[in-house]
Amino acid sequence: MWKGRLALVAALLLETANCSCFSDDSAAGVCLLQLKSSSSRLFSAARLSKLHEEARKTIAKEAEQVAGRIRSGNQELSQDEREHLARMFQQTYQFSAAKAWSIFEKDNTTLVSTGDIRQMWLRDSSVQNEVYLPLAARSDGVYAVLASIMKRQVRFMSEDMYASAFDPLGPNKEECPRTQSCPNCRCDTCQPACGPFTYQHDFELDAPLFVMKFHYDAWKATGKTAHLDQDFAVVAREVLELLRTEQHHNAKSQYFYKAEKSQVADGTGLVWSFARPSDDQTELGYNIPQNMMVVVVTSMISEMASEVLKDKGLSKEAADISNEVEAAIEKYAVGQQGNNSKMYAFEVDGKGRQLFLDDANMPNLLWLPFLGYKDRLGIYQDTRRYDLSARNPNFFQDQQQQQEQAFPVAESGRSPVEGLGSTHESHGLRPGGSRECRGHCIWHLGLIAEGTTSQNKSEKVRILREILKTDASTNLLHEGFSPENPSQYNRDQFGWADSFFARWMLKDFAS
Repeated sequence: MWKGRLALVAALLLETANCSCFSDDSAAGVCLLQLKSSSSRLFSAARLSKLHEEARKTIAKEAEQVAGRIRSGNQELSQDEREHLARMFQQTYQFSAAKAWSIFEKDNTTLVSTGDIRQMWLRDSSVQNEVYLPLAARSDGVYAVLASIMKRQVRFMSEDMYASAFDPLGPNKEECPRTQSCPNCRCDTCQPACGPFTYQHDFELDAPLFVMKFHYDAWKATGKTAHLDQDFAVVAREVLELLRTEQHHNAKSQYFYKAEKSQVADGTGLVWSFARPSDDQTELGYNIPQNMMVVVVTSMISEMASEVLKDKGLSKEAADISNEVEAAIEKYAVGQQGNNSKMYAFEVDGKGRQLFLDDANMPNLLWLPFLGYKDRLGIYQDTRRYDLSARNPNFFQDQQQQQEQAFPVAESGRSPVEGLGSTHESHGLRPGGSRECRGHCIWHLGLIAEGTTSQNKSEKVRILREILKTDASTNLLHEGFSPENPSQYNRDQFGWADSFFARWMLKDFAS
């Protein structure tokens, strides 16, 4: 019977090579392939649709079980708060699987929207699905879907290493140069050429790093390596080549999107990026949270290359880059602000200029312990204190409530509604007539990063309560919201924030 099922699945595949097979939750055969071409299909459309359906059921069952633990535990919360949290966990945990997965018809891999935007961001699609990795360790069906997501990420990257987002309907004609494959593209100054599905060509250094991290975390969480195939190995090497090029941006890079706001010094060891994780253009060129992510992720690539890919050269190159960038951060990105304590800068140019702030979008300085960055200089806590204070231009408070003392002020002196935000705002992603936040918006991403990196349980509970009272009764999280009126928020369906929240709950409130 097993051989018959496997033969039936194999007949649905267009190409086979180095097949690694296992059974999924429904006992039907699943075979992940190390494929020869970028158009080879992992599954038939019907089979992948069935896998999606089965994985969603598994995820829904897990959400219900965890919600039960949340309701029965967490005695520091009131009964109403526990019930609200349980509902919110169920909604946020299931969101990406229920709302963001679809089939990429060219090769029957899995496309992941943001929830409210059809395009697939490399960063968002990674974080949105990392929350399912513990379940993928127990469910081959869930792992199969995640592997098909990673395959789609790798294939997009192989077509355009500088892109951060991709559109299944084709390239963004405003952001891509005219080529034979895109004769109607209109950005004559943009370089290099886009891939066939490039949507955003604003090079964000963190975008390919999130994909590499997703692959590494999948390996560590599940012990499975089918997703670490030769397609991945090729793209991993291309990522390292990209990092080497952008360490010497002025001399070696052909990339151009828009005029740069400042020119960096080449050869510092740091890696240049056009855009911050927020999608906004960098001010000084070298974004330090992104470079810290380079340190961590290239170390991950080195380990995967050594232990799984058996590629000593790739492993050494990745380790060398990690060490170079870490040394450069300690040389160029440490400064003083306010009380003269040392802290990490947010951006530098390698010529002496430093910019001090932090932003809710990840990677940021606040989430370094979650990322796994080793704070060898011991200055993270001073950086954190700055980030979560009015000295940070992106830290926002409910000034009206604080002035009117409508709520009691916490013992720390902090107002009840406050947190890390961003200068970036997304508008037009709510139903017509809905009021949005415009200016001084607190981001749920910032609150979650603060909570998951806090070492104090009472502080975690305080931040959780702040999130519970600012979801605008939706049981979902949003981009930015007004601290004075949380019903004024941006984005109804923000999968990144939902998944990051659910992951925090699994870590701190669902045991």
